[in-house]
Amino acid sequence: MTESPIPYLASVRWYAAYVSALLEGKERAPRLPAHFNRTEVLAPFGLRQLSVPIEGGRRIISPRRYEELQLSEHGGWRHTHWQTITSAYGSAPYFHYMEDRFRAIYERRYDLLGTLCRELHRAVCDSMRLDEAIEGLRSLPDPAAAKGRTVALPSPEISILHLLFYGGTESVFTLLRFNSETGSPSMPDSGSGSESLLKTDSLLETKA
Repeated sequence: MTESPIPYLASVRWYAAYVSALLEGKERAPRLPAHFNRTEVLAPFGLRQLSVPIEGGRRIISPRRYEELQLSEHGGWRHTHWQTITSAYGSAPYFHYMEDRFRAIYERRYDLLGTLCRELHRAVCDSMRLDEAIEGLRSLPDPAAAKGRTVALPSPEISILHLLFYGGTESVFTLLRFNSETGSPSMPDSGSGSESLLKTDSLLETKA
């Protein structure tokens, strides 16, 4: 796939579309969402939005200018974002196996939004072993029918980090399930056949 613009810690919805594109052999990643410099995580007291500040502010943020958007150092956002991620997912089962790679990215000062987003994207894909998973899925008659453990999601717009830190290398099965049900809130959990992947209330209560 060609080097396309990547959102900041893109949503599960975006990564589900990305996996679908890889399986179909498409040359470009899914299009950028409207607010591609933002992501959403499930913090201890509910959903929290994290925004990357851009030099020049919102007036210059446009997909057409993606490659030239420069990061601002306003507000010490790198430290804030990493602390929020740690607070949100420090107790998740796979966080400590993967945290070093992500921490290193937040400790480094990138100049461009695109560079930061692509580094995070590579870390996500490597941690998920996505290339290996896609290769295996392509050998199946029906990749969407592949069986594996899935993860309950508080929202389809939640950051991929939520899925990654709770699902580990099996995260791809949640993305496949998401695609097979077109992101419907009634998506069944593969473990029980009846529970939804989108269990907002129960998951928020557990984390709160």
